[in-house]
Amino acid sequence: MAMRRLAVSIVFVFTLASTAGAVDFRSEFGSGYGTILFSDDLNISSGPVLSLDFGENFVAASVAPISEQVNNFSLRFVAKNRTNRNGVAIRGKYLLSLPIGKTGLRSESSLALGALSGYYSVQSQDNRFQNNQVLYGSSQYLKAVFGSDSKSLIVRAGGFGSGSTIFDDYGSLAQWDSFGFGANGLFSGQFGGRAKYRLNGDLIRQQYNPERYFFVKDWTNELSLKSELTIPVGMADLIPSINYKKIDIERDRLVDLERLEYGGTALFKNLLGANRNLFAKAVYAPMLNRNGADTLGSVGVIGKDLNLELFQKVSRSNFSSFEARERLWGIKFSWKFPNPEKSIPELDHYGYVRNRKSKFYVDSGLKDDSRLTLEQQAERLGTLRKRNEWSDKNLMWKEAPDDGWGFREARDVYADRGGDCDEQSCQNAYLDFLNGYKSYQLNWYDLDRWIGHGVQLVQDPGNGQWFLDEYGVLYKVKVDPNAPIEEVGREALRQNSRFTAMPITKDEKGIYYYEIDDCTQPGTYQYLTDWISFDEVPPQNIRPQVEYGYELLGGRRFLFED
Repeated sequence: MAMRRLAVSIVFVFTLASTAGAVDFRSEFGSGYGTILFSDDLNISSGPVLSLDFGENFVAASVAPISEQVNNFSLRFVAKNRTNRNGVAIRGKYLLSLPIGKTGLRSESSLALGALSGYYSVQSQDNRFQNNQVLYGSSQYLKAVFGSDSKSLIVRAGGFGSGSTIFDDYGSLAQWDSFGFGANGLFSGQFGGRAKYRLNGDLIRQQYNPERYFFVKDWTNELSLKSELTIPVGMADLIPSINYKKIDIERDRLVDLERLEYGGTALFKNLLGANRNLFAKAVYAPMLNRNGADTLGSVGVIGKDLNLELFQKVSRSNFSSFEARERLWGIKFSWKFPNPEKSIPELDHYGYVRNRKSKFYVDSGLKDDSRLTLEQQAERLGTLRKRNEWSDKNLMWKEAPDDGWGFREARDVYADRGGDCDEQSCQNAYLDFLNGYKSYQLNWYDLDRWIGHGVQLVQDPGNGQWFLDEYGVLYKVKVDPNAPIEEVGREALRQNSRFTAMPITKDEKGIYYYEIDDCTQPGTYQYLTDWISFDEVPPQNIRPQVEYGYELLGGRRFLFED
């Protein structure tokens, strides 16, 4: 047995957050993964091959006997620490690959099982809702390989499904997470002597459970097409490429992402010694779903024991009266020994979105841009989903002025990037109002203790669904879409108030009142309703309607992808 490769990598990313000069810094460990491989060097035909892969959130082990049957087991783990959401998850996946007679087809069957522990917290950081989940899923694909030494085609097609069971103080609840089908293909070969080409396509169509993911379409689609040509010229390879990507997930948007990529890489071989290549890369990627483009330029060294890259990525979006631009400078360095040839990253691998809620939705509208006015920020965010994520990460809790009795107007909250409960909720209500949502503030008070709390009520115009939004956590409110606003407020408190920063339970003594306020102006809110007694609608002891799905990073992604 011989140890063939082990990788350790460190990435330093410097971010120039805006052309106004705000600077951000990030260091990251584990940008890729390496392998410890024990192979059958003695060519003993009965011996197995065992490999262990270590990577970012990923460990895999496989045992491959010398036969046509392939067994593979992988282990993946994720830890998230997100201010008011925390979770730890682990997943095991078993893959069995078998030939189907003498047809040339192979059956690839996967079973996946995982466990997750997570909790939500709010203003006081007390754990309001803790849960444990068992995750499970299976997939079935058919794989066909055609070709010769000069040309080959690999095609996979099949389907998958996943679900989970939640365990908490209210018992257990089993739910499906997602299901769907997909196909991918890789066509590669060479022509004209040494020139090589690769054509790669991937299509996934699936449904997500709307009780776990509040803003998804009935059927979501993800499509990517990649083409690459490698032309040897002396000691260099010229690699032009044209790629296309489209993602259609969020219900409120016509398309989340649609992009063309024109670019190429020049790879200069062995200029710094054996198996150390210099490269330069340039990509121009116009957006087809909006007015904007990404551009990328990078240079670096790629080899068996050293990888170094300097890059600059600029993302530009044009809106009605302004332009949003983000400039990212980065340095990537990794030390690997010994390591097989490393591929050059794709466009989406450059840059990051700081503390994003998940990898489920497309990463637009999350990073802050302090140069924008309140109205420009609303246009940039565009939807409740993006505004909810933006406010969750960029608004800090701050005590109201005048010892807590004053009120910051929406523009002051926006400028300070912070406020107390009613100030934040009123600013968010105004942002959502500008984007076409019905949105109000809900305040309730305990007159015995002389304390109160404020949250936001907002209605999705697409399906009439009402939500309670508190510090970035969204709860569904089960109520008729056409119900009077007084009833919406009552139901929001009855169904969800026990999970908020000022919970109300049946055991508490006190005199509670609530009111609905209008925040359609960026100034002080206007009262819509008189104070209404809360005694007639005691809170229910039921499981909250919280969006669970983000913790899974999407069922297919977490359970099946490595």
